[in-house]
Amino acid sequence: MESRGLPPSLEEHFRRPRCAGRLAHASGRGRSENPVCDDLLEVEVRLADGRIAEAGFLAHGCSSVIAVASLVMSCLRGMTVDEARALDIAAAVDREGGLPAPRRHAVAMVARALDMALHEAQR
Repeated sequence: MESRGLPPSLEEHFRRPRCAGRLAHASGRGRSENPVCDDLLEVEVRLADGRIAEAGFLAHGCSSVIAVASLVMSCLRGMTVDEARALDIAAAVDREGGLPAPRRHAVAMVARALDMALHEAQR
């Protein structure tokens, strides 16, 4: 896979993704697709004692989707659902060096999938 245009920190998340894979006992799952480029992202969270105990993802897509999913999933552990919902994914990506405009769809994809997973986990 090619990672053109990623700053070094996001490049590292793409090359060595954190939290990649399915969770054994997920409390909630979310899915997001980008039909324009055939990206597919699935996010899972497991809650314990009102906090995110684990988060994981599976991605079939561009390097930006993988990198942003890795970045976000790696910082969710220990957050409440409300804290995770309040997470400003775009700002987190910008702190890591940002993405070129054509790659910003990754932020929206991760946000949609995470929101769905959190919603399902609270049911």
